[in-house]
Amino acid sequence: MKVDSLRTFEKETLYQYAGQDVGRFLAAGFNNLKIQPYRRDGEELSVEVFDMGSRKNAFTIFAELRDEGADFHRIGAAGYAMDDSAAFFLDRFYVRLNGSPGIASADTIAAAAALVAAELQRLHPGLKADLPPETQFL
Repeated sequence: MKVDSLRTFEKETLYQYAGQDVGRFLAAGFNNLKIQPYRRDGEELSVEVFDMGSRKNAFTIFAELRDEGADFHRIGAAGYAMDDSAAFFLDRFYVRLNGSPGIASADTIAAAAALVAAELQRLHPGLKADLPPETQFL
Protein backbone atom coordinates (compact mmCIF):
# COMPACT_ATOMS: atom_id res chain seq x y z
CA MET A 1 0.00 0.00 0.00
CA LYS A 2 1.24 3.51 -0.82
CA VAL A 3 2.37 5.34 2.28
CA ASP A 4 3.36 8.76 1.02
CA SER A 5 2.53 10.85 -1.99
CA LEU A 6 4.57 10.57 -5.15
CA ARG A 7 7.78 12.61 -5.01
CA THR A 8 9.14 14.16 -8.20
CA PHE A 9 12.62 15.54 -8.84
CA GLU A 10 13.64 17.56 -11.88
CA LYS A 11 17.14 18.40 -13.13
CA GLU A 12 17.31 21.40 -10.79
CA THR A 13 16.26 19.44 -7.69
CA LEU A 14 17.85 16.02 -8.27
CA TYR A 15 20.76 16.91 -5.96
CA GLN A 16 18.28 16.78 -3.05
CA TYR A 17 17.93 13.05 -3.64
CA ALA A 18 20.90 11.74 -5.62
CA GLY A 19 23.72 13.57 -3.83
CA GLN A 20 27.08 12.68 -5.36
CA ASP A 21 25.48 10.75 -8.27
CA VAL A 22 23.82 13.90 -9.68
CA GLY A 23 26.58 14.47 -12.21
CA ARG A 24 26.37 10.88 -13.45
CA PHE A 25 22.60 11.11 -14.01
CA LEU A 26 22.72 14.55 -15.63
CA ALA A 27 25.56 13.49 -17.96
CA ALA A 28 23.50 10.47 -19.00
CA GLY A 29 20.51 12.60 -20.07
CA PHE A 30 18.32 12.66 -16.94
CA ASN A 31 14.89 14.31 -17.35
CA ASN A 32 13.08 13.58 -14.07
CA LEU A 33 12.68 11.09 -11.24
CA LYS A 34 9.45 9.89 -9.63
CA ILE A 35 9.58 8.01 -6.32
CA GLN A 36 6.70 6.11 -4.76
CA PRO A 37 7.16 4.48 -1.35
CA TYR A 38 5.06 1.48 -0.27
CA ARG A 39 4.64 -0.31 3.06
CA ARG A 40 2.97 -3.60 4.00
CA ASP A 41 3.26 -5.62 7.17
CA GLY A 42 6.13 -3.44 8.41
CA GLU A 43 8.18 -3.91 5.24
CA GLU A 44 9.02 -0.95 3.03
CA LEU A 45 9.64 -0.76 -0.70
CA SER A 46 10.58 2.31 -2.71
CA VAL A 47 10.05 2.44 -6.48
CA GLU A 48 12.23 4.97 -8.30
CA VAL A 49 11.47 5.70 -11.96
CA PHE A 50 14.14 7.75 -13.74
CA ASP A 51 13.13 9.19 -17.11
CA MET A 52 16.47 9.28 -18.92
CA GLY A 53 15.12 10.62 -22.23
CA SER A 54 16.18 7.71 -24.47
CA ARG A 55 16.86 3.97 -24.48
CA LYS A 56 20.56 4.63 -24.91
CA ASN A 57 20.64 6.92 -21.85
CA ALA A 58 18.63 4.49 -19.72
CA PHE A 59 20.91 1.61 -20.75
CA THR A 60 24.00 3.72 -19.98
CA ILE A 61 22.94 4.45 -16.39
CA PHE A 62 21.72 0.85 -15.92
CA ALA A 63 25.11 -0.49 -17.05
CA GLU A 64 27.07 2.01 -14.92
CA LEU A 65 25.11 1.26 -11.74
CA ARG A 66 24.66 -2.50 -12.20
CA ASP A 67 25.65 -4.50 -9.16
CA GLU A 68 28.06 -7.24 -10.23
CA GLY A 69 26.77 -9.59 -7.51
CA ALA A 70 23.13 -9.43 -8.56
CA ASP A 71 21.21 -12.14 -10.41
CA PHE A 72 20.14 -11.35 -13.98
CA HIS A 73 16.37 -11.30 -14.57
CA ARG A 74 14.38 -10.67 -17.74
CA ILE A 75 12.64 -7.49 -16.58
CA GLY A 76 12.00 -4.81 -19.18
CA ALA A 77 14.93 -4.86 -21.62
CA ALA A 78 17.33 -6.12 -18.93
CA GLY A 79 17.28 -6.28 -15.17
CA TYR A 80 18.83 -7.70 -12.05
CA ALA A 81 17.73 -8.43 -8.52
CA MET A 82 19.17 -9.09 -5.11
CA ASP A 83 17.42 -9.85 -1.82
CA ASP A 84 16.46 -6.23 -1.07
CA SER A 85 16.76 -4.43 -4.42
CA ALA A 86 16.20 -4.71 -8.15
CA ALA A 87 16.82 -2.54 -11.17
CA PHE A 88 15.91 -2.65 -14.83
CA PHE A 89 15.62 -0.44 -17.84
CA LEU A 90 12.72 -0.25 -20.24
CA ASP A 91 13.01 2.07 -23.18
CA ARG A 92 13.80 5.54 -21.75
CA PHE A 93 13.19 4.52 -18.13
CA TYR A 94 15.74 3.30 -15.59
CA VAL A 95 13.93 1.85 -12.58
CA ARG A 96 15.17 0.85 -9.12
CA LEU A 97 13.30 -0.88 -6.34
CA ASN A 98 14.79 -0.70 -2.86
CA GLY A 99 13.34 -2.62 0.03
CA SER A 100 13.89 -3.06 3.72
CA PRO A 101 16.87 -5.34 4.43
CA GLY A 102 15.72 -8.94 4.18
CA ILE A 103 12.41 -7.90 2.60
CA ALA A 104 12.30 -10.86 0.26
CA SER A 105 14.21 -13.14 -2.03
CA ALA A 106 15.72 -11.93 -5.28
CA ASP A 107 12.92 -13.75 -7.13
CA THR A 108 10.23 -11.97 -5.09
CA ILE A 109 11.64 -8.49 -5.64
CA ALA A 110 12.20 -9.34 -9.32
CA ALA A 111 8.50 -10.24 -9.54
CA ALA A 112 7.63 -6.84 -8.03
CA ALA A 113 9.92 -5.17 -10.59
CA ALA A 114 8.16 -7.06 -13.40
CA LEU A 115 4.83 -5.63 -12.16
CA VAL A 116 6.32 -2.13 -12.30
CA ALA A 117 7.57 -2.79 -15.85
CA ALA A 118 4.09 -3.96 -16.88
CA GLU A 119 2.54 -0.82 -15.38
CA LEU A 120 5.02 1.39 -17.24
CA GLN A 121 4.09 -0.36 -20.49
CA ARG A 122 0.40 0.16 -19.72
CA LEU A 123 0.91 3.87 -18.98
CA HIS A 124 3.27 4.43 -21.92
CA PRO A 125 2.21 2.22 -24.85
CA GLY A 126 4.94 1.56 -27.38
CA LEU A 127 7.90 1.30 -24.98
CA LYS A 128 10.63 -0.90 -26.43
CA ALA A 129 11.82 -3.78 -24.27
CA ASP A 130 15.09 -4.37 -26.08
CA LEU A 131 18.63 -3.07 -26.06
CA PRO A 132 19.28 0.19 -27.88
CA PRO A 133 20.81 -0.27 -31.38
CA GLU A 134 24.04 1.39 -30.23
CA THR A 135 24.74 -1.57 -27.92
CA GLN A 136 24.29 -4.37 -30.43
CA PHE A 137 28.04 -4.71 -30.95
CA LEU A 138 28.63 -5.43 -27.24
